[in-house]
Amino acid sequence: MWFDRSLSATVALRLARCAATRVACQARVVCMFCFLPPAYSQTANSASAGSASAWFGGVVATVVVLQLQRFLQTGQKMYLLHVALAGGGAWALQESVLTPGALPPDGPLSLPAAQMLFAGALVAGAWWLAARQRAQADRATAAQQAQIASQRGALEKLQTTEIALESKVSQRTHELHLAVQQIEALSAQDGLTGVANRHRFDDGLKVEWGRAARSRQALSVAIIDIDWFTEFNTRYGHESGDACLRQLARVLETGVMRSGDLIARYSGGAFVLLAPDTDAHGILSIANYLCQEVLRLALPHQDSPYGCVSISIGVATAHAQDSPNPDGLLLRAHTCLASAQAQGRNRAVAG
Repeated sequence: MWFDRSLSATVALRLARCAATRVACQARVVCMFCFLPPAYSQTANSASAGSASAWFGGVVATVVVLQLQRFLQTGQKMYLLHVALAGGGAWALQESVLTPGALPPDGPLSLPAAQMLFAGALVAGAWWLAARQRAQADRATAAQQAQIASQRGALEKLQTTEIALESKVSQRTHELHLAVQQIEALSAQDGLTGVANRHRFDDGLKVEWGRAARSRQALSVAIIDIDWFTEFNTRYGHESGDACLRQLARVLETGVMRSGDLIARYSGGAFVLLAPDTDAHGILSIANYLCQEVLRLALPHQDSPYGCVSISIGVATAHAQDSPNPDGLLLRAHTCLASAQAQGRNRAVAG
């Protein structure tokens, strides 16, 4: 096509300027389009030097706009737009002012009316096509923008969903971690007394034994047994026996002052104390203190010669670097406990 969008816009701009000029000078201004070949190089003022065919050689069409007949009769000035079309869709536009005397007698103004109408139809069709193409482009742009907006909305919704999902997963992971910790704590806790169970003590003993071997520090153990506890259960019942175990567990936990020490339930009526970095003198002092604290409870026990619940403790101390495992330490603690019971109970014996 002769016209593209930029050419149509340029011509429309020039027409608007001509209209503005008409308003400014209060005179009739006639605008005419001339379609010329690229070889055309003469100015409008020198057009009278040649014939009509030389001046408008290769003219495709000529359109006279805004009262052509009145222009011919009154002889007013005319603004002329020259549009030269070249191969490949290139074009050039030039504006000039013509007077009636500068036009050749057989110039474009004398072309037949049918030819002028044909040219006008071509120009109008070109403008209509350009407007249609512009409308199609605008619709395509609007559709593309709507699609982009829809995709952006979908992306934002996806991001929001992803953030919510990540938050929910994080919350569930935290809850699961807490549940695992609670399960681990319950699995390492004695259900009756609330202190650590035998499994927790065994694991702690292995860990502390390895640490004592590396640091070359002493490790002490105290096995605590309730005196005549079988007789206590027989006389007062198992519910009273369970209550007695719970009270003694609180006393033993309170009597162990250091956070690194561990009180655990060892068997039915026995507890055990694991005391890292504690020598023989230190563990014996702790054991004697615990015996006194249990007596202060004054829990009635008619089958005891002391009239109340008491405990016997066997304590032992070892250096881990001298033995490959803690079995010998536990064996000596049991031996000392048997010695305390043989000596009348309610006492602590170290070995």
